[in-house]
Amino acid sequence: MTEVSNNLLWFLQMLRHAEATLAHALAQSERFNKHDREVIDKIKTEVVMADLTLLQLLAPKEKYNPPT
Repeated sequence: MTEVSNNLLWFLQMLRHAEATLAHALAQSERFNKHDREVIDKIKTEVVMADLTLLQLLAPKEKYNPPT
């Protein structure tokens, strides 16, 4: 098994932090007043997609074993 460098570990930690921050921001925005939610709704789809993309990137991947 190949050892992962500290730089890669740091990078993945930053991606996890970014995903957690986006998820928290989305959850908290539900409590905002109507005007603020309307402003956020203009970019909410893109924020949700960024959050989902980070979740997909961070999800464990199955190792591909080609058929023999």
